[in-house]
Amino acid sequence: GLKLKKSEEKLADKKETYEQKKLELLSSQQRLKFLEDTEKNMEGYQGSVKAVMREKQHGTLRGIRGTVFQLITVPEAYTTAIETALGPAVQNIVTETENDAKRAINTLKTLGAGRATFLPMNAIKGRTLEERGLEDAFGYVGVASDLISYSPEYENIVTSLLGRTAVAEDLDTAVVIAKKYNYRFKIVTLDGQVINAGGSMTGGSRISSAGFFTRRQEAEKLKTQIEHSAKQLDLIAADVKSAVEAVSKERAQYEGINAEILQGGELKTSAESALTLTDSLLAENEQGTVSLLAEKEANEKRLRTAEAGINAAQRALDTLEQQKTAAEEELSAISGGHDEMLTQREAINDEMSRVNLSIVAFMQERQAKEELTNDAERRKAAFLSRKAALEKELEELEEKNRELLKQSETVRGAAAALRTQIGENNAAIGKLIARREENEKSQVEARDAEKQKNEEKEKLSAETVRLEERKNALVREEEETERRLYEEYSLTRREASEIAPEIESVTAANKRLSELKAQIKALGNVNVAAIDEYKEVSQRYEFLSGQVDDVEKSKRELNKMIEELTENMSSLFLERFNAINAHFKQTFTELFSGGDAELTLEDESDVLECGIHIKAQPPGKNVKNINLLSGGEKGLTAVALLFAILKVRPAPFCIFDEVEAALDEVNVVRYAQYVRMMTGNTQFILITHRRGTMEEADMLYGVTMPEHGVSKLLELNTARLVEQMQLDE
Repeated sequence: GLKLKKSEEKLADKKETYEQKKLELLSSQQRLKFLEDTEKNMEGYQGSVKAVMREKQHGTLRGIRGTVFQLITVPEAYTTAIETALGPAVQNIVTETENDAKRAINTLKTLGAGRATFLPMNAIKGRTLEERGLEDAFGYVGVASDLISYSPEYENIVTSLLGRTAVAEDLDTAVVIAKKYNYRFKIVTLDGQVINAGGSMTGGSRISSAGFFTRRQEAEKLKTQIEHSAKQLDLIAADVKSAVEAVSKERAQYEGINAEILQGGELKTSAESALTLTDSLLAENEQGTVSLLAEKEANEKRLRTAEAGINAAQRALDTLEQQKTAAEEELSAISGGHDEMLTQREAINDEMSRVNLSIVAFMQERQAKEELTNDAERRKAAFLSRKAALEKELEELEEKNRELLKQSETVRGAAAALRTQIGENNAAIGKLIARREENEKSQVEARDAEKQKNEEKEKLSAETVRLEERKNALVREEEETERRLYEEYSLTRREASEIAPEIESVTAANKRLSELKAQIKALGNVNVAAIDEYKEVSQRYEFLSGQVDDVEKSKRELNKMIEELTENMSSLFLERFNAINAHFKQTFTELFSGGDAELTLEDESDVLECGIHIKAQPPGKNVKNINLLSGGEKGLTAVALLFAILKVRPAPFCIFDEVEAALDEVNVVRYAQYVRMMTGNTQFILITHRRGTMEEADMLYGVTMPEHGVSKLLELNTARLVEQMQLDE
């Protein structure tokens, strides 16, 4: 039983270990699933990057290899350094060609999903840091691109991002290396501090759980840990199974032993019953011996009687034989009485038959009696043997009885001596009785005093018991309070005493406690998984908070950049606007042979968003609004503005499509001559039907259709024609 109990205790411990390992494995699997879901949902990536990768998965974008993070593998020791060195570039998207990048950019523009940086593999060329003596510098770890693993086809991509970045052990050695090489390249430390090319430094603390590589490495560790834990769990399960089998075997043995014990008890009871039955049978046999002896005597008497009968019958038979012989002799002698003699003969024969039958019956009865006698003799022999054993036992008992009688005589002698001694002691007893009476008086007084002391002792004992019970109750109450404190609030007594405020009013505190318990009860059932859920949500909150901080930081940087760009754009716009306005006035005057024109802003405080007014006053007219001009005047004003813009920012070539269609012949000539004047910086391609414009062109192209459905291109080099005509002249 003790061995079985120990085995069951060991089995319980193994089961507890199995359940604990199972919970740990489940927790790791849940964490791994969270990380895999986070990676699958591309948590932490920019919305534009997510959009491109989504389109890639849908098959709408080709040539997308993935993000930089997805294409490289970073050893755990260099995770922080590589993450810091890459920075936002970890989300750059690698494409096969520039056209693939262009398609992805157009998709982002169409979807309005934001901006992303693309790295075409056929266009990016990387360079690796090569500084003499750098490898021997103290604290130098290596070039960042050499510390990671990637496919050879991405070598240009990786070296373009990390090939000019060195990795140092710490900030002190990084500063020494940077100074030695005059801050020519970027240095990153293993803990994420940066010395930029030029000497600026970036550093501080970082959120360890916010990095892409940290998340990947944690997932890899969890996979390894889960695999190891699963193997351990299988071993523990096998051990538990073996322990269960061993306990079952020992329990079966224990139950078998108990069954044997019960069977032995039953056998013992059966043996005791058989012994009792044997004793009763022995008593019956003794009684049967007596009855058999009596029966034997009766049978002997009957046997003697039967023998006497047999003898008498034999004598009668002999007599009859003699009579028969005499009768036959007489029959032979006497022939006259033949019939009478025959009758007498038959009667004698009948009598002889009857006597013979009687003899046979007596013989059978004698044989039966002899058998009974033999049986009785055998039983008598057995009983005599038993009687001899009993007589021997009786002799032993008589011997013991004689010894006891001798001892009794000895005891009687001793008793006589004791009686004499008693007589002598009685006198002494009388004296002692007197002394006892005196002692009894003193004992009565002592008992009274003792009774009083006992009463006092009982009172003190009762008080002691009451105080002890009170003490035990307080100890139990204290232990129960500590237990409830730990179970309900996860606090030890020392921790609770450190944070517990001083209670001024116990009644008020109990009332407040009741209110809080009511509020807690109103919250409903306790979610036992709340701690794990809180842990998971907390980790996700910390991760997303880090992402929000990064986004807020990026937003602030972008807002700052936008403000700077807006300011630069406003300044540049005003500069270009004033230049265009000056040229517009000049061009307008030249095209209209006088007059005045001006460009004005509706709101000079918001130059990028406000509208622009065009004031035009041809010679001889006084109008306040361009809408009051004729169509030709509006068209020539627009041409003047166009030429003013070209003067400020000349273009390599321009295409005009019938811009002079609304002009009269005089203004067409002016327009064509002005175009001729602008050909010094710009080549013009004019689509026109006006003669004046054609006359100023250097080359004319026309399209005709001599046959229906068949176009034919005609060309005329007017400049060469003029030269030839001048040569002819």
